[in-house]
Amino acid sequence: MLRFRARLITILATASLLAAWTILPGEPASASVPGLRIFYGQSGFDSVDVKSARAYCPVGERVLGGGGMSLRQQGNQRPGLALVWLKPVHPTDGSRDYFYVYAAEFGVSAADSWEVLAQAVCAPDPGRRLDPVIIESRSPASSDGVRTAQARCPTGKRVVGTGATINHVNGQIALQMSRTSSTGDISRAQAHEDFNGYSPSWDVSSWAVCAYPPAGYEVATRFSVQGGSESSKNASAICPGTKRSLSAGAALSNQAPGEVALSDVILASDLRSAGGIAWEHSPTAQNWSYMLGQAICVNP
Repeated sequence: MLRFRARLITILATASLLAAWTILPGEPASASVPGLRIFYGQSGFDSVDVKSARAYCPVGERVLGGGGMSLRQQGNQRPGLALVWLKPVHPTDGSRDYFYVYAAEFGVSAADSWEVLAQAVCAPDPGRRLDPVIIESRSPASSDGVRTAQARCPTGKRVVGTGATINHVNGQIALQMSRTSSTGDISRAQAHEDFNGYSPSWDVSSWAVCAYPPAGYEVATRFSVQGGSESSKNASAICPGTKRSLSAGAALSNQAPGEVALSDVILASDLRSAGGIAWEHSPTAQNWSYMLGQAICVNP
């Protein structure tokens, strides 16, 4: 824990914003939103090639959204690590809700020690005023290089949290999209095989936390400043005014090749902004255009 307390992680840089905050895994951070808090969990810090982390909600509270990030010893410089799972979970056995994150070594070797952090945005729901439900939509299985899925909310509800999972955690397939639509009716997921390809069949799931939309509900987006063949891109969407974000989303353009994947889909600890970071995990001269950062915002 002391090692985490000693770090300052600078993420989600945009043309007008460089958001920096301290991450304290395992402790809630005040979000200035009644009943809404963010919690953290972390994996071990070693050189294992696939690892996971869970961020748990307090007893009786519901997970509304979350995010995850992969971290190497050298801080932000972390090509070679890619997200493969971002999953909100509401257990049917009555145990605590949580947000589950997997990441894997991908492309460039990540033989040094690294870790995964998970974020869960949680709140009580007295009287079921939000009545969140978690919807999964799974793509058909195939050996195609790219797989997509979208989860649609029931009538009257909107996406308050997103997730995406590759149903084969092996380090050869990585996420390129986990976000909602601009109107918040569906959640979208996309994954891509690495540049060497992957011959067995595989599939991807999109996850949506669907709820009655809170006051002030809106989907904020911002595109990356970078728009060419840079080694990394980042994009952060800022909630307007006093609004706070329930979940983070990020997506690469359809031009992104198999060398490129998301390493972080994350929220600021004060819930004012959210978005993501992507890397060329193996160098490529191909132009992979922009990336998008997203925050699902509500009134405090």
